[in-house]
Amino acid sequence: MRSVVLKVLVTFLLFENIVKCLDIYSNHCSEHQTCNDCVQSNKKCAWCSSNMLQLSIQNGTNDSSMATGQSIRCFPRDIARNICRHDLIEDPLGNMEEITNKPFSDIVQIQPQHLNVALRPGDTLNFNVTIKPAATFPLDVYFLMDLSDSMNDDLDTLKRITLEIIEAVQNISEDYRVGFGNFVEKPVIPFLDIGCSLGQPTCSIPAISSFIHNLKLTNDSSQFSETLNRVTITKKNLDAPESGFDAVIQVISCQDVIGWRSGTTRKILLYLSDAPFHAGGDGKIAGAVYPHDGKCYIRPTKDDPNIFEYPDYDAKLRDYPSVSLIESKLKENDIYLITAVTSRNLNIYNPLRTVSSNIITESLSSDSDNIIEVIQEAYETISNNAQLSTSLLPDGLNVAFTSHCHDIDPPNQCSTLSIGKESVFTVSITLEDCDKVSDNEEVRISAGLYGEVLLTLSKVCECNCSNQQHPNISMNDEFCSGRGYLECGLCQCNEGSFGDMCQCVAGMNGPLEVP
Repeated sequence: MRSVVLKVLVTFLLFENIVKCLDIYSNHCSEHQTCNDCVQSNKKCAWCSSNMLQLSIQNGTNDSSMATGQSIRCFPRDIARNICRHDLIEDPLGNMEEITNKPFSDIVQIQPQHLNVALRPGDTLNFNVTIKPAATFPLDVYFLMDLSDSMNDDLDTLKRITLEIIEAVQNISEDYRVGFGNFVEKPVIPFLDIGCSLGQPTCSIPAISSFIHNLKLTNDSSQFSETLNRVTITKKNLDAPESGFDAVIQVISCQDVIGWRSGTTRKILLYLSDAPFHAGGDGKIAGAVYPHDGKCYIRPTKDDPNIFEYPDYDAKLRDYPSVSLIESKLKENDIYLITAVTSRNLNIYNPLRTVSSNIITESLSSDSDNIIEVIQEAYETISNNAQLSTSLLPDGLNVAFTSHCHDIDPPNQCSTLSIGKESVFTVSITLEDCDKVSDNEEVRISAGLYGEVLLTLSKVCECNCSNQQHPNISMNDEFCSGRGYLECGLCQCNEGSFGDMCQCVAGMNGPLEVP
């Protein structure tokens, strides 16, 4: 037994030196001592789980040599194929399986819809995402209007051209719905002009609201016209900025009350104002110290259960929502916010476009008589553009996009979409760290109006030969001196035994090699 072990050790030393020389140019595969470490370290490394390594010598002779449990077994892929029996090479590869790929239709505007993706660390898998805008589609447009005193002529314009507005929306899509809401200000000092001293017996805070939802999304044009004719201007706000963002967050978050449709409906929130906006932090001066959480708080009014209002209690308690909160809620619900504001306020609203691709700024005339052009231009901007984005990614995963639409487009955008035309993106996904990504992790790639692709991930981070049920694993293997089993070419010794081939047992006076 000792002579056999000596021969093995001499062969191992010679073989190890040869491989180390080769490894200078081979990504240091030989540094890894276990199969799992090998396949996780580098996509070009492979593991030989045989206990007999076939070395191909350049002079054409072959030398079959016994390898010890601690010999180098992690090689560059090309070397492994030359020195190891092919069925004993552990070199798992990533792969993709198409789960759902429905054909394009008026409802389906993105392919594929669902993929299973198995990833090996360091390896990148590529696949294409194709978008094809449908000719017909559902369209929801919610009009959110500033009803402070300076918007009096704008409201008159909307009342006068209501039918033209409906016709413009209907020209975009016959399957349309429109809704209406309004805002002014939080019902709290110092944002109100109460016109008297609160110490006077007849002085009280006037009725004013941060948001009123007047009409649920509907295809009844007469209801829309009646609602516009019913609302009136409020003259009691004091400072220039308004509570528009209080209203925006409620319109986005109160999905059922507002009546937003799901699926591939194109959802537009049209914000009309001639004033700046209050944002997170502004409410603290009035005691609204709790940050807004983005939840729905509107409740039916006492006079009409079909009209909803942001309650005074919540408006006074909660600060205005931050721009980042609005951005995340727009993305989450696939809603586009069109801020149509007068020219003097464009410099205030324009920066919002850099925060989110779901926000578009348009110039509104002083009396809103260009509202139809605003709707048409904003919709054209939305419908001609697609931007891919991902759900929150774990730290060990990287996703990159390549657009094949236009040379000047950013990698995740396409600005040349048109009805019936297919536009293609390449998605590249890489697993960087096995420990930071869970099996069955789900990643969603959103294309906004056009739908999303669901990726269900699995990791290729373990070797088949480490499975106890693997056919090449035998308990009490002779190679392991009958005191262990061979796993991935390495001896796993029973308790009390150790050594490369489990050739040693623990004795009272120290380790003893057993012949």
